[in-house]
Amino acid sequence: MSQSRKRATQAEMDLRLEKMPEIVKLYLEGEVDAKELSAQYGIPIRTLYKEFKALGVTRAKGKKLATAERKIRDAEVNALADEAEKIATIAIGIGGVIARQYLPLINYLLAGGRTLPMIATDVMQWYEMKIPTETRIDELEVALEARDKLISEAWVIAAPNFRYMLRARLVTDFAKRILVARMNGIRIPVRSSIRALQNELAQVDKDIKPLMEKTVE
Repeated sequence: MSQSRKRATQAEMDLRLEKMPEIVKLYLEGEVDAKELSAQYGIPIRTLYKEFKALGVTRAKGKKLATAERKIRDAEVNALADEAEKIATIAIGIGGVIARQYLPLINYLLAGGRTLPMIATDVMQWYEMKIPTETRIDELEVALEARDKLISEAWVIAAPNFRYMLRARLVTDFAKRILVARMNGIRIPVRSSIRALQNELAQVDKDIKPLMEKTVE
């Protein structure tokens, strides 16, 4: 072989070997073997193995990587399949109940221009809001109960003063009536008037007694 031919052959080999990073990647991925790589890149298989050995490349590592990637892909496929099956189960279960029990309403909504996806979205959005709404109602009921308790406690404290205020007003009104009558020269039987006042005071005590006896639970 001439010197120029040797140089050309060496240049071609050098150019081919520049592809080694790409070749190593394909080899480690495990999709193709050394024989196929040799034919694809025009590099003798012995040269490939020599380069692999010099670079510390082993197929075992590539197989492990390929196995790991395959397991990941399988897991992803299985997860998607499980999700699809779950969705199908939910759709059949919920859809069957709705179709059987609410078919007239569904037909009415469809006639009004709503589509099945729109109806399903409306239903789930309503239910999605139902949970926080119920939670808020529970919070408000607790707050209302606390307010009622506070009012009850305040009433227990204020009730005696309220009773005193009512009795004092009755006595004041009685005294004013007697004074006005005397000023106008009207004779009022004192004994019967006092008895009437006492009856009014007793009625006030009777009416307010249940409130006075109210205790904080």
